[in-house]
Amino acid sequence: MKKAVISGYYGFENFGDEISLQVIVNALKESGVNITVLSSNPELTSSENGVSSFYTFSIFDIIKQIFVSDVLISGGGSLLQDKTSAKSFIYYIFVIFVAKVLGKKVVIFSQGLTPMRYRLLERVLAFVLQNADYVSLRDLESQEYAQKLGINAKTYSDCVWALDKINIIKRDKLVVQLREWDKLTDEKLEILASVVANKYRNIPIEILSLHDEKDFLVCSKFHDLIKTKVMKVDLIYGLSPREIIETIASARCLIAMRYHACLVGIKQHLHILALSYDQKVTNLSKKFNLPYLYVDETIDLFEMELKKNIEKFEDFSPEIDTTRAEEQLAKRSLDNLVRKINNMEVTE
Repeated sequence: MKKAVISGYYGFENFGDEISLQVIVNALKESGVNITVLSSNPELTSSENGVSSFYTFSIFDIIKQIFVSDVLISGGGSLLQDKTSAKSFIYYIFVIFVAKVLGKKVVIFSQGLTPMRYRLLERVLAFVLQNADYVSLRDLESQEYAQKLGINAKTYSDCVWALDKINIIKRDKLVVQLREWDKLTDEKLEILASVVANKYRNIPIEILSLHDEKDFLVCSKFHDLIKTKVMKVDLIYGLSPREIIETIASARCLIAMRYHACLVGIKQHLHILALSYDQKVTNLSKKFNLPYLYVDETIDLFEMELKKNIEKFEDFSPEIDTTRAEEQLAKRSLDNLVRKINNMEVTE
């Protein structure tokens, strides 16, 4: 039985990362791989996924668990980037470095790459990708950047596409999903509340936090701004990944910032308006021909684009053929991950 350590942004209760972990763990379990996850909340990760788990920032545990494993899996998500934080990039590189020093196989799985801000860190990234035993990326934009770094990587789709579509009764409601972002100012929140209320004052609105540590405050602000303008509005937080999916799936329309909120909305065939704060959200919107606007725009342009798009976004639905293609790619990526791990020669 092969032993794998999984490294990622796990245990922080961020929906996109936690649901990615569940997909990866389920695929590995089916093939009999023994799994250990590095997590900021090992008890939670262990109970939710049925795996052994150790603290993300315990150097002793990192070294020990990798030492007794066969392979390190780094992913999924956008781990190897310095836009969020150079510190997080250095951490994930450190974990990979430990695995290579100990002679273990390294798999970079279902990762999204974006151009690095710092040239030195870009060189480190290129070196790591070149020396990994297997690299799979989640979109063509990541592949293009990898090629600029001289890396030929397998490109599939985000592993979350492999989740089964859930069957649930849809309601005539709007879900609004927001996240903390410095360019999403109080003034823009007021504009968003006014425009949304103007169109949806007579149907229930649910304001959804996907990562309470970073989403709850802005969602709460938006709730306070809109609650006197509409018939019914609820602030929803503290949900499990499954409950988040059900909340999104039961809606007719979705206005969302986060990548995986949009992805789930696409899988469930909702009408979606994306508020893009990151290139990955823009790329996803373009691929599925979804209306979107940039959160980073000036106040006037943000308001103009919002008013224009909110009037037409219900005319657009995700293309079913494109959705199925992404789902098939994700399942293929998981099949290949399992095959690669089981066929790897390990160092005793």
